[in-house]
Amino acid sequence: MDSIIIIEKILEDLKRVTPDKLVEPDEETSKNETVVGVMDERLKKLYALSYSYYYKERELVLAGMKILAHGEKDIPELSEKLSNNCRELSKCHHLQELADLIFWGEINQKFKTWGQQKIAVRKGFKVVVIEKDDEQKEIAQQLLLVTNMPPEKLFGEFEAFLKEKGAGEKEAEEPITKH
Repeated sequence: MDSIIIIEKILEDLKRVTPDKLVEPDEETSKNETVVGVMDERLKKLYALSYSYYYKERELVLAGMKILAHGEKDIPELSEKLSNNCRELSKCHHLQELADLIFWGEINQKFKTWGQQKIAVRKGFKVVVIEKDDEQKEIAQQLLLVTNMPPEKLFGEFEAFLKEKGAGEKEAEEPITKH
């Protein structure tokens, strides 16, 4: 029987995750979150693996930018370098997505959180269910993390985008402020 190579790769990489590579979240639980359990060592390693793929993706994006910034004059060589970088980036992205899906599937299975609106991991590797009141805060935090922009710039650009598109005029009339 043929093996599933991509899953084998993840399992192989998982074996290499040592305790010093565990990434503990630094966010404390909030009043609108219910702790449903604490991750075991296996889940901590899977969590760390998913993050290691994510950081590798970021490194590859920066490497691609450096390739372009060096202004390679030999077009075929530039093309080859960028193609290799893009292949590695794509591979890493798929590994990260799959590891992330496996991680959350394992969390849902272990803590019986299937169908919960939003679950997250907090300081101390606590798994929490987030009540609806905190959902908007969580989305905003994820946007800030992904875009790496100061809140006033991110939300200012979003407000300008809404005004430009004529969408959400009522929401766009009121300025977005930090809390």
